[in-house]
Amino acid sequence: MPEVSLDFPRAWVEFIDPDDSDQVFRCDLTWLTSNWTCIFGGGCQGIYKGRPNDGCCTLGAHFSDSDDEKRVKKWAKELSKEDWQFRKEGRANGWVETDDEGERKTRVWEGACIFLNRPGFEGGAGCALHGLALKRDGDLLRYEHGQATSEPGSTELAVRALSRRSELSNDQIRRDLSHEKARDFEETRLYVRVFEIADGRAGKPVPRAVVPQIPLSSPKITRQLTTDWFASRVEVRYEACMQRLKAQQVR
Repeated sequence: MPEVSLDFPRAWVEFIDPDDSDQVFRCDLTWLTSNWTCIFGGGCQGIYKGRPNDGCCTLGAHFSDSDDEKRVKKWAKELSKEDWQFRKEGRANGWVETDDEGERKTRVWEGACIFLNRPGFEGGAGCALHGLALKRDGDLLRYEHGQATSEPGSTELAVRALSRRSELSNDQIRRDLSHEKARDFEETRLYVRVFEIADGRAGKPVPRAVVPQIPLSSPKITRQLTTDWFASRVEVRYEACMQRLKAQQVR
């Protein structure tokens, strides 16, 4: 659906807050069921004039409950100075504060959330916590503070279980897994042997890469959606844009 004007007819729903009978929520169903998606880093100009690089991080982020804050605390400890631009400040003076209503949230430092890495930071701009999650996604070795540990993770143990069939020793497996972030990983003996075994069991070549089927969860999402669905949506939009561009060039 194309972008519409602000006076476009919308559907709303109202309901009483289960925890506070004096509070009524009025929700815009038209927006909640639309194809809207966050465009942080892709054209977003922020919510405050003069701070276009903050997105909606200018105000910091509120914790949904104590468990949410504990989760953030756990992962904040894992952030290295390469991951978090303001790690020294956060470690020294804290990264939590309360707003005017006493609600706990991430601290605002130098105009935005203390976890927001600013443009120019060598570790990359954007949320340090989100960056850590993306960096760790799909790791084949166990890492602590950016360094591989000697303790094998679940992936390494699984590959070791195939050592007799792969004809590789534990040392050879560790050596090849250490190439996981390099372009030559697909050329390692481990990579080749694992897929030879997989292809043999399947009776055909199996996919070398797939989009993770990670469920997307949010109060705004009412359907069962996954990261695969999101990636497909992005691909469809990209192809549509390319088609429009080709049509314009023909003219």
